Amino acid sequence: YREVTGKLRATPGIEEAAVSTDLPLEEIDEGVVMLTMAYDKSVGLRYKRVTPEYFAMLGIPILRGRGFSDRDRAGSPLVGIVNETLAARMTDALGLGDPVEKTVRVSTPEYAKKDGSLLETRIVGVIRSERVGNAGEADPPVIYIPLAQVPAMEVKLIARTRNAPSAQMPAIRHAVSEADP
Repeated sequence: YREVTGKLRATPGIEEAAVSTDLPLEEIDEGVVMLTMAYDKSVGLRYKRVTPEYFAMLGIPILRGRGFSDRDRAGSPLVGIVNETLAARMTDALGLGDPVEKTVRVSTPEYAKKDGSLLETRIVGVIRSERVGNAGEADPPVIYIPLAQVPAMEVKLIARTRNAPSAQMPAIRHAVSEADP
């Protein structure tokens, strides 16, 4: 992901590029649960994997804590960023107060150990909620995970251009084919 987004950012006419498992406004699957470390309380949520540039590219502010960086990679401690909706539920339903720097467990197959226990994830930031469903619906609780920590086979490339996006398609295709011939 880093190679493609780096090539695109260096391309004239492309201002920024990011990668995500789901596009903005695209409904995200449900079925993931966040649990306290003691496994005594839980809250349902949605799960999205993104590159570090995702929030800045879309103008989504980090309200507390920090965004993702290159140090959030495979082999480093697992981290997550939550939206405002999930932050409120973590306070109300889980009794955790401000979620930044709290450690939780997330019930995704990628975060399960062979013995069935779940890996610890430290919340490093809270973002303004992003629209991930239909207009008029309440924003669902969402946790964002760095793609570098939990890679996905299918991802979506998002680019912001200075001119017509169709004019940049040859450069985008070229950058992707160079990274994955």
